[in-house]
Amino acid sequence: IAAGSYKDIDITPIDGYSAIALTVRVTFLGSATANTRIYWLYSPDGTNYDTIDEATDEGNYVDVQAEANATKQRTVIVPVITRYLRIRVVNQDTSVNITCNAWITYMR
Repeated sequence: IAAGSYKDIDITPIDGYSAIALTVRVTFLGSATANTRIYWLYSPDGTNYDTIDEATDEGNYVDVQAEANATKQRTVIVPVITRYLRIRVVNQDTSVNITCNAWITYMR
């Protein structure tokens, strides 16, 4: 993910599950100093998703702590409260790219 950019992952529709376990592995390249933020954004219709400001206010995010030339992994449980869910991975470092992989495990 380019410096200062983000990637969206849409998980749709989520019927019959109560949560997902989201695992994210981030490789911080070069002299990375800013964290990678992972948001989960909800939508009732698959088109209109929560805004970043509102997700932040609600606490619907976690950070993967930056460390130069290191790989970090974090797993978080995300409750399913709507049929549609968007995961947004934000590279908060404005000068260094990151590499990111994500896995989802559905929970009943």
